Formats: sequence, structure tokens, C-alpha cells
Amino acid sequence: MLANVEKASLLKNDERGSTHVFSARESGYFIVLNRKKGTVSGNHYHKGAMKSKSPEIFYLVSGRAELTIRDMKTKEEEVIDIEEGMKVEIPANVYHAVKARTDIILMEFITSKEDFQKYESDTVKL
Repeated sequence: MLANVEKASLLKNDERGSTHVFSARESGYFIVLNRKKGTVSGNHYHKGAMKSKSPEIFYLVSGRAELTIRDMKTKEEEVIDIEEGMKVEIPANVYHAVKARTDIILMEFITSKEDFQKYESDTVKL
């Protein structure tokens, strides 16, 4: 075989849609979120213990969404419309929620296997 082709692993499947994960190299992971119109993902912030969540970086592959962000220290809040082709960087201690205005595909970047395993302990859900 001239190329390695593999299916991404299903991480989660719920009423919002599906979440898949795959590694790009030994030290890199990507999460692909397929979300249905009207659903909300996120509703959390990261404490900053994970290198790959300081900042958290994601790319909207397709669709349109509303991003709500709030600085947990100053309580300053913004609502931003994002659309296909936009990259978003969210610093630690900034709450974020993504509401799908259409069906969306979002790709999130996690730099290390160790960070992927620390996700739950670094994430504060609201």
C-alpha cells in the first residue's frame, strides 16, 4: 500500500452529533466534531495546565456558528459569529461555547498524547 488510510476513532456520539479523534504523528492529536444545527458544544473553560489548551485552537471546517466567550477573571463577554474557514484561539481561563447555526464540522488541535489524557482534569464545565 502506498498510503496509510485509517478511520478516525469514535470518541463520543450524542444528540449533538459525533466526535472523532485521530493522531497525526506520535505527539499530535486532532478532534473532529460533527455538530447538528442548534446544538451547543463547549460550555467550559480550561485552567491552563495543558499546553495545547493554552490557547485552545480550533478551525471551523464547514458551516456557521456563534461563539460565546467570557474572561473568567474580568467577566468581560463577547459573542462572535464564526464561519467556515475561520481559526479560533482561546486562552486559558476563558469560558467558551459554540452554538451551531447550521450543521458544522469543527477541527480541534491537541498537541500531545499526555495533554489528551489530562483533558478532564483541566476542564471546568459550567
